[in-house]
Amino acid sequence: MSDLIVVMGGSFNPPTIAHLKLMQAALDQLTTDVTVEARGVFVPSSDAYVRHKMRKLPEGVNKTVLPEKLRLDMLKSFQDKDCRLSVDGRELGTTAVKGHTVETLQAIQQENPEADVLFIFGGDKLSGLPGWRSYEALVSQFKIILFSRGDSDLLEVIENTPALAAHAGSFVILRSPEGLDGISSTAVRERLRSGKHLEDMLTYEVSAMLLAEKNRKENAI
Repeated sequence: MSDLIVVMGGSFNPPTIAHLKLMQAALDQLTTDVTVEARGVFVPSSDAYVRHKMRKLPEGVNKTVLPEKLRLDMLKSFQDKDCRLSVDGRELGTTAVKGHTVETLQAIQQENPEADVLFIFGGDKLSGLPGWRSYEALVSQFKIILFSRGDSDLLEVIENTPALAAHAGSFVILRSPEGLDGISSTAVRERLRSGKHLEDMLTYEVSAMLLAEKNRKENAI
């Protein structure tokens, strides 16, 4: 059997059904060969990184940062829905405001030397990927998964960006699941603030934990 480890990093502030469905779609599409086994690993970013990221958002946007443990527990609830999924909390508790993507991927690779490690990256941010400080290490050591939504030609972006074209073989383009438009952690935080329903953006378990946290804060005031 061959082994694939698909890694999704991020703030997960909070994790949405889009995060879950994208990971499951990657695992499903990469294992059409019955000799291939794949598992997905969610890697939540540290509180320091998320706070740094939230400060960059426009004024008026809900910049609430959920506690590290809550974000971790929310992601762990995904494991009960799919045995292929797990959560890696190695970045939590760190104080750096820069991402640890390459270091985390390298560590996972060292712990699983026989596996191919792939990293899910947002296709809408593809043109900015060469600007990462560790870009060369990332694309030379790992495969990058991109999801095509049909509203942009990712291949064209790669071909027309010299730094991406030089590593074209490192990119794996998969089909994005349908029904994820408009689902984001930012949208969830805005709905939570205005008291709107969350059922179409979150799993039941994550919604329950998020509402419990909201009630805890309100009762503490």
